[in-house]
Amino acid sequence: MDYELVTHVTLNFGILAICAILITFLIDQYLIKVGVDKIKERNSFSILTGLIFGITCVALIATAYHTRLGQVMDVRAAPIIMSGIIGGPLSAIFTAILSAAARFFVGGDFVIGGVASIVIYALLGMYASRLSIITWLKPKYFSFTRLSTIGVVSVLLALPCFFIDQNLERSIIAVKAVAPGLLIQNPLGLLILGLALRITLRSMSDRLALEKSTEEIIEKSNNLEVARARLWNAIECLPEAFVLYDKDDRLVVCNSRYKQLYERSAEAIQEGASFESIIRFGLENKQYPEAFGREDTWLKNRLELHRNPQGPIEQKLTNDRYLQIHEVKTSLGETVGFRVDVTKLRRQQARLEAQALELTKQSEELKRQASSLRQAKEEADLAAVTDALTGLGNRRGMDLFLNEAREVLSTDQEIVFLHIDIDFFKTINDLYGHIAGDHILVETARILNAKMLDQGYIARLGGDEFAICYININGLDTGSKLAQSIVDACQNPIEYNDNKIFWGVSVGVASSKTTTLENLKEDADIALYEAKRTGRNRICIFVPHFRTAAVHRKRTADECMEALLDDQFIPYFQPQVSSHHLDLLGVEVLARWKHPKEGILTPNRFIPILTELGKISQIDFLMLKKALESVARLEARGVKVPKISVNLSLDSLMDSSILDFLRKQDLSRCRIAFELLETIDFDMYDHKILESVSYMKEMGIEVELDDFGSGYSSITGLLSLRPSQIKIDKKLIGALQTNPDLSSYLVHKIIQMGHDLDISVIAEGIETESQKEVLNKLRCTVY
Repeated sequence: MDYELVTHVTLNFGILAICAILITFLIDQYLIKVGVDKIKERNSFSILTGLIFGITCVALIATAYHTRLGQVMDVRAAPIIMSGIIGGPLSAIFTAILSAAARFFVGGDFVIGGVASIVIYALLGMYASRLSIITWLKPKYFSFTRLSTIGVVSVLLALPCFFIDQNLERSIIAVKAVAPGLLIQNPLGLLILGLALRITLRSMSDRLALEKSTEEIIEKSNNLEVARARLWNAIECLPEAFVLYDKDDRLVVCNSRYKQLYERSAEAIQEGASFESIIRFGLENKQYPEAFGREDTWLKNRLELHRNPQGPIEQKLTNDRYLQIHEVKTSLGETVGFRVDVTKLRRQQARLEAQALELTKQSEELKRQASSLRQAKEEADLAAVTDALTGLGNRRGMDLFLNEAREVLSTDQEIVFLHIDIDFFKTINDLYGHIAGDHILVETARILNAKMLDQGYIARLGGDEFAICYININGLDTGSKLAQSIVDACQNPIEYNDNKIFWGVSVGVASSKTTTLENLKEDADIALYEAKRTGRNRICIFVPHFRTAAVHRKRTADECMEALLDDQFIPYFQPQVSSHHLDLLGVEVLARWKHPKEGILTPNRFIPILTELGKISQIDFLMLKKALESVARLEARGVKVPKISVNLSLDSLMDSSILDFLRKQDLSRCRIAFELLETIDFDMYDHKILESVSYMKEMGIEVELDDFGSGYSSITGLLSLRPSQIKIDKKLIGALQTNPDLSSYLVHKIIQMGHDLDISVIAEGIETESQKEVLNKLRCTVY
């Protein structure tokens, strides 16, 4: 046995093993020191490894020299090749330089050949590195076959170098001596170093994988913590209470809102606590008012609903809060729960329910009010067409009836309209008061209702005016019969407060056969005017020429009103003289209208119109005022007027303003006499007239009775009135020629009655000497 070879190989293997352990240790320490992420770049690690191999080569050369084995310096082939494979060109060149320098300084059997073999080993490593692109991250390149092949090839390439600086014989001897060792040493050395590097690289790979896994685990753990923190923050930020129970109904997690809501159970709400224990704790602390007095039943129902949730349920707490509970079972058997605070909603709902109840009450009240309003509206509608005093319809109701009648009127029918007015109604009010007047109105309404036909309509148009409207079907009745029956029924006197009131009505009738529907009411009113104008207490049927007269009256009325405004009415003086001496005893003031177009107009042209317009008292006052002014002007001219006589109508007699005016005047210039028409019913106005006449007499005003013998001739009235003078109506004076016997007799009796009562008698309207002679014979002193 070649012990020297064995020793040499064992020594070199030992050195290689030590180097492999050292390399593995250094690489591992390097990995620990710099971290895995620092060696991911190939260059820095490869150069470091190549340097380590270079130092190893120096150590091998030094060892071989000191053991007298310098002739076998080719043991540096394995680390040089590995240096080239791992470290690349830079490490191979550096290692080759170190090895060649060592070889040169140590010396030996040959130097040039050894250096040449070292260069070949380095180039072989560099070439192998380029071919395989080996990196430390690819331990598969350090396999047994690959490294053995490289070892054998390196020996075969290095053996010729032994012949460079020796003769053939010595070279052959050197090759024989070295070849067995190189053939064993180079592949084994590469295998040992490759195995060490493979272990190291696997360790590095495992460490990198572990580090990567650790980083991933740490990253995932960090992400998990972040996610957990986010999830917890999200749960904490929930406005609702959140809770999670595991499959055993033990608390896993809940947010602070959950504990806030269940403040009386907060002490028991701990991780791992069972749902039932938490509920029981709440029951003990009186947290659930719905459970008071029935705790066991309530707990059983609550646990059942928790184990088998069917939907949201509502729960009331003792702090007057209401929760809506939502619980869901997961696939793992866990229970996820939410508690929504619906206190505001419930309170709002309670308010809404209260409001709804109130609205219901209000609705009922509104319905009641609506019913009342409907009833009130019906009553108002009825009142709107009803006269409150008589219960008849009113003007509006009559208009509605007329409109409806026009809609349904057929060609063979006609509408009849009766306009009814109470005669002297104002006088009744003045004498007996408005209550008596209302009594007359009610009695008139009763009579109209009694006379009315079924298909007609009765209305009080206002004041003392009434109307009847009906549809005449057979065409025979034109309204005259009904109108006459009404006039007849209203002639009967009415007993009122021990007074017997005589009254009557006037009726104007119009029908759609004699006028248009549009003019029906107006034409009935025109007919009523004619009834009143021709004597009252009668009926008048409308005929077309009435409208012409009405138009004329209207025009005249407008002119009269304009004449009042323009002061067109003037006084005319008619002298009163003594029948014996023809001395001026006084003047009668007569009203005249100074018409701008027609000249001077007599009273018959305007007195009736002004009476209808209610302006007659204004004319009386105007004539009195102008007469006094004229008397003052005459006196200023030296003409003395002993007395003025002014006509006084019934309206003026009842009006105190004229007397108030006279109280402020100087009545010493002449006597004033008021002439009262005998057409005034002195019996009807008894006390009123007597009061006014008495007051006039106290003021020194004389009262005369005009047109005696043409109106209401009443001896008792004459005795009560006691006028200072009576005037015989000129119609009686005019009849002295046409009917001398009867007229003379009547005039004589009037004059004799005046003398007997010490009342002066005056005749008016004397136009002939024969009339004068007759009056003288009858002892009439003034005319």
